[in-house]
Amino acid sequence: MHKTNEMVIERDTRFIILDHHLEKNVFLAYDAITKSFICIDGKGKVIDEIERAGEGPNEYFTNILSAAFNERGDGFFLQSSNELLWYNENWEVINRWRFSSFFNIIFYGGPKIKTPYFFLNGATYPQVLPSFYSNIKIPIADVDPSISSRNLLEVFDPSDGSLTWKLPIQFGSFSPYKPADKEFDLTQVYFLDDNQKLLHLTFDNSLTIGIYDLTKNFELVKYVKIVEQSLEDKGKGKTVGLYPADESGYILLRYSGISEVELEKKKVNNEYYFPLTDPTLYKFYFLDKGHLVSPPISFPENFDPNAEIILLENGKILMREKDKDDEESTYSKYAVFEFRLH
Repeated sequence: MHKTNEMVIERDTRFIILDHHLEKNVFLAYDAITKSFICIDGKGKVIDEIERAGEGPNEYFTNILSAAFNERGDGFFLQSSNELLWYNENWEVINRWRFSSFFNIIFYGGPKIKTPYFFLNGATYPQVLPSFYSNIKIPIADVDPSISSRNLLEVFDPSDGSLTWKLPIQFGSFSPYKPADKEFDLTQVYFLDDNQKLLHLTFDNSLTIGIYDLTKNFELVKYVKIVEQSLEDKGKGKTVGLYPADESGYILLRYSGISEVELEKKKVNNEYYFPLTDPTLYKFYFLDKGHLVSPPISFPENFDPNAEIILLENGKILMREKDKDDEESTYSKYAVFEFRLH
């Protein structure tokens, strides 16, 4: 894992980066303090800022959940729990669609993640996955099988306004537990490959990755199994990130956690110690064709495992550096890391 670049963004208020446009090398971020979207170039300079929270023709509601660049053209896709908005480059609404999702997710402080969408071949509008975000738990146990027909997620199609359940999933292939069992605390972790039209899906407590064909109603292509003994945590940790490395490889981010005894020891020296914020408890793994091909890679010590981790391109990610405790920060520092198989 090599650091290849750094970026400093001078801004007093806290923001979160949501998406990266590969061709333009521009980032889309959201500032919850000013309630505005900001565009940032590859050198960290803010090149545009827009705040249109409200109910007018070109305004967005304050319960926006996610946003993303339109990778097929210009503009942006914004999504709330019941609406999809398509803005052009000047932040003028091209189209907006209302829908009624089974799940009603609300993020405190505004958008936290990239809008999950993909284009079917030749389509004018994207297919969107309402309320289905990677590493954000959905209450799958609340889904009535008579409603979902035993499918996992909803897909919204703006071309006809339909909201349909898809992805006929076999939970037994991911875990020995059933969703209703207390031990199966279901949190999906995935990435959408719009180029190959594939969904790569796993769950936090699973060592199986399912690959599904987006063009065939999420039909299963194959399973990729990870041997638990090859992991440093022996399969007892949790997967919190899944990213493409190349056409057949993955970057897996795992959180190991610590025992109660170890936690008490840590708190003796630091009463504010919290395991989820400890970078030493996170490890990256490089997988190729389902096989681990490298030892675990330590999470960079000075970076925040709970901040945004943005995929730039296969094998490259952007991560936020931790704020310094002893000073009021007027900037945010990021670094680009590249995974290289020697």
